[in-house]
Amino acid sequence: WCDEVVTDVAMGALLEQVDEVHVLTSLAGFEALLRGKLVVCYGLPFYAGWGLTQDVEPVPRRRRRLSVNELVAGTLIAYPTYVSRRTGRYISPEQALDELLAWREAAGRPNRAWQQLRRAVLRLTVARP
Repeated sequence: WCDEVVTDVAMGALLEQVDEVHVLTSLAGFEALLRGKLVVCYGLPFYAGWGLTQDVEPVPRRRRRLSVNELVAGTLIAYPTYVSRRTGRYISPEQALDELLAWREAAGRPNRAWQQLRRAVLRLTVARP
């Protein structure tokens, strides 16, 4: 059961407030592991069964233990294939991170076309003295 349902809050901010996280298969459990929190799994997410979580169900297909660093390396570096949003070509994890950072920075400032459209709308709709 849960004590409270919280919405519209960043997961990182919530995880700072708790000692442990209980999940079925949520990525919140993975984020909690990254922050050193105790994670109890009732389902079988990709991060269960490696010795990092308390698993309610056994995960017999896992035959070794991983460190958090090994899990992160497998999950974010070795396993995935990254494709550039700009070129549509395969890129390295480092290049993907660079694109994500650039995308985040660009999201903070409107592009030139948007600024021009906004000015035109304001000229048409805002009454002048």
